[in-house]
Amino acid sequence: AVYGPQEAQAGHLVVGVNHLVGVTEDPAKYAWLRENFEPVETINNNILIYKISPEEIALLCSTTQYCK
Repeated sequence: AVYGPQEAQAGHLVVGVNHLVGVTEDPAKYAWLRENFEPVETINNNILIYKISPEEIALLCSTTQYCK
């Protein structure tokens, strides 16, 4: 499986649900993604696809501490 980055970034991101919610990773690792974005697609109920624009990341970085 492919898993998305732990730092905030734009693009098409693929993240396993267990990683996203902190079952197999530190829950803080994907907090930026989990708390601010909704997946655009789900594969087999355990892989989430996100599509995040550079503008959305710029807004996230200007209004939260996730990019610092």
